[in-house]
Amino acid sequence: MRLTQSHTICDFISSYLYVTVADINPLGSIKTAVKRVPPGWTKAWIPSERISLSDALNGYTISAARSCFLDEDIGSLSPGKMADFVVLSVDSWDKFAAEASASVEATYVGGSQAYSKSLHKDL
Repeated sequence: MRLTQSHTICDFISSYLYVTVADINPLGSIKTAVKRVPPGWTKAWIPSERISLSDALNGYTISAARSCFLDEDIGSLSPGKMADFVVLSVDSWDKFAAEASASVEATYVGGSQAYSKSLHKDL
């Protein structure tokens, strides 16, 4: 039985310090988890251990927050939580899952825009 099927909470943040098979960039690491092709490789490494996009996103968001005992404040977009999130260049999760690639168009911290790709180009 896979860990994700047994309802085990798996976070990708703390384990990065011990096993580096992916880029520290969360989007690159999510791509590696979903496709199982580490940076610089051309073939999947143990393809049977691919995980779903949903499990990979949970590993970087709510599960990572839960493992730090911060899930009451961060890890999901819910009333009363800090509103830190990014806007990606793809318009659907299906497209992101198929391509496993996107760029960050904007970043919001505490609900306020902290970065915009379009503003950054003008500088």
